[in-house]
Amino acid sequence: MRVMTRKVNDADLLAAAAFQNGKTPDAVEAVSQGFSGGQVLRCRWGAQTFALKRWPASTTENRVDEVHRVQTLSRQTLAIIPRLVALPSGERRLSAFGHHFELSSWMPGEPVDAPTQPNPACQTLAGSLSLGAAAIARFHRSVEILGVKMEIAPAVVRRWQRLAELKTLLPEALNAYSKGQSPERVRASVPLLQAVNHCVLEGGRLQSDAERWLRPWLDRPVETQWVLADVHREHVLFEGGQVEGIVDFDAVRRDTVATDLARWVGSFLIDGNATAALWAAAIGSYRTLRSLSPCEQELAGAIEKASWFIQLANWVVWNANAENDFPGGITAVERRVAFLMRRSRENYVNE
Repeated sequence: MRVMTRKVNDADLLAAAAFQNGKTPDAVEAVSQGFSGGQVLRCRWGAQTFALKRWPASTTENRVDEVHRVQTLSRQTLAIIPRLVALPSGERRLSAFGHHFELSSWMPGEPVDAPTQPNPACQTLAGSLSLGAAAIARFHRSVEILGVKMEIAPAVVRRWQRLAELKTLLPEALNAYSKGQSPERVRASVPLLQAVNHCVLEGGRLQSDAERWLRPWLDRPVETQWVLADVHREHVLFEGGQVEGIVDFDAVRRDTVATDLARWVGSFLIDGNATAALWAAAIGSYRTLRSLSPCEQELAGAIEKASWFIQLANWVVWNANAENDFPGGITAVERRVAFLMRRSRENYVNE
């Protein structure tokens, strides 16, 4: 389920009312919070249900407007993209109470419950993965009009830069853990301590592997366009055996389409799932709707294989500091770290 109960902020209610000519919602529920810092409320006015999003305070109005331009364009041809609701003034962004707000149509359906289980209406895990890949291809087609160009993939550049930073940050974090300087919540967390131990034992090798997968792409330009950039298992909603919604556009940016396939497929590649079969299912389905070059297919695999170690190392680094507090709390952090540790058990080097 995507909905949970918590206290609703008065500012959120006032923001919601602003999109509906001053009428406050008849019912409000809070949606489970991710790590971006944004918060979403499920708001109902009569028979109509909408999602009210409060963007993180650090998000600029230009960034919100940029995301809205891409989302609005895609929605013109894709019903699985949430429709943004305009204010009486015609604007789609409300800036008030120190935040930017948006209201969009509530998308039906639920994500695949677990990365090892298919959607209930699909006979196989590959079936769910294929439907999601086709939906991603449809999104890519819907925004191609915004332009395609050749460049070194930003996804590769960002990951390469982060690997360079981790050469200093990860040893510093591991040293803090070894001296007992990490926060109490970390010292009491089995998943986080397992991640720390894994980085102590395998960090150097995993760093070298990640660099090896990315290095060939540092001087190999590929096509880039607008992509979702964070389309994982929990962001694609199924109902009746079909994809009914794609949600969370915070990360939308110009990049290679390979990064979306890497994120989508990578969120299923744990616990002995058939790696080659799942990749084949996703790529085959994607290609029924949009071309994908052998170069892009190869790059998707490289990005996925490098990314999970970077993510795991990031969580080790971020949690070494007692001042860090993450949306969703320690429980959400543990779930993400546990997933990455399960992913680390898969042998991709020889695939």
